[in-house]
Amino acid sequence: NLSSSHTPPVDQVLNLLFTLLITLEFELIHSVLPPFAVCAQKTSLNLSPGDSVGLICPNNSKEVSYLLQRLGLEDVADCLLTVHLKNATTHKGVQVPAHIPSQCSLRTLFIQILEIRAVPKKAFLRSLAEHAEDPTERHRLLELCSRQGAAEYSQHIRKGLVCLTDLLHSFPTLRPPLELLLEHLPCLQPRSYSISSSPLQHHGHVRILFNIVEFPMTLHRASPRRGICTGWLTELVRLYIRGDVPLYARRSTSFHLPKERSRPVIMVGPGTGLAPFLGFLQHRKQQREEEGEPTGEMWLFYGCRHCEQDYLYRYRDYGT
Repeated sequence: NLSSSHTPPVDQVLNLLFTLLITLEFELIHSVLPPFAVCAQKTSLNLSPGDSVGLICPNNSKEVSYLLQRLGLEDVADCLLTVHLKNATTHKGVQVPAHIPSQCSLRTLFIQILEIRAVPKKAFLRSLAEHAEDPTERHRLLELCSRQGAAEYSQHIRKGLVCLTDLLHSFPTLRPPLELLLEHLPCLQPRSYSISSSPLQHHGHVRILFNIVEFPMTLHRASPRRGICTGWLTELVRLYIRGDVPLYARRSTSFHLPKERSRPVIMVGPGTGLAPFLGFLQHRKQQREEEGEPTGEMWLFYGCRHCEQDYLYRYRDYGT
């Protein structure tokens, strides 16, 4: 049901979904591939090297605008949406998905709550086919979710990371109703990043390392795009916007430095997999400087493609 009521504040919707939010401010660190720094203000995450943070990122606003336009919902995108089961439903045990709030705006729903980049399952394709006006498009969608089309589905949809907006571009007469999307689109999940810093060296700061994930345009992908979270972070860095980044702590139960500081450590981390090891290096370096006692040897093995592009840190500065 759509009404002309006011849009609920976004923070109220988010608080319903995430109870452990910590709002932080970030700053830009300059390097060839910049690590992304998040600066905590008047709060302590109590994180140790080896822990990670979950960033709660929004969907791409341009993709959301296109989705609203294709669904014919632009004029009511900021109106209050009330979600409930149809009174006439005959299905037993059917419930509104737990991640969908009972009231929010359509724009909030598509930006903050639904994973619009999710690869559609075959059941979703089968339901979408019913709402393609062109018989050829309808047949093609049914073909992709059939047993005979299993290879094509795997190659072009699942491995190609095709999403709902790609399907809407590929099938111009496809007009799915909103309730179908609410039924099939999963919850937008937080993205996890290992912290690449030590609280001993960066008091009140949490730093993460991310690489820009890019997906080129293909026959089945309407346009080039970046990963949801890395694209969002990259845009914030590019515009040098200072603002709030919602995240929460994800503590590891086993992935930490040995308690015995004299124990040697061998670390292997390709690509951004080296992020937690940077925190390990900083932590032991700071322990040596503060306490004046030696620590065990540390060896870091890191694979990269180009020393000038991927050599992100001077590891020897940390005593590697």
